[in-house]
Amino acid sequence: MDLVALTPAELTIMAARRLLAEANAEALALRRRVEVLAHATDWRSRATDAYRAAIASLCDELAALIHHIDLADADLAEVLRWLGDVAR
Repeated sequence: MDLVALTPAELTIMAARRLLAEANAEALALRRRVEVLAHATDWRSRATDAYRAAIASLCDELAALIHHIDLADADLAEVLRWLGDVAR
């Protein structure tokens, strides 16, 4: 893709998509760490129900965050395609 031929709006959207990709990667990595922590503790007797519920809730929240990041990226990709079509 020739960056010189892109409009400022297209460049801005591409930059936003890069930021979303970084946020997605960080959220996925954090979710993996939380899942490893949950598995490593193996819910030993010292783990309380509150701890177990908190870890499960955190995993759910991270999954939702990842989903919303993916939706935002898809929206930006659609706008970028639209801008490309309008420019032609």
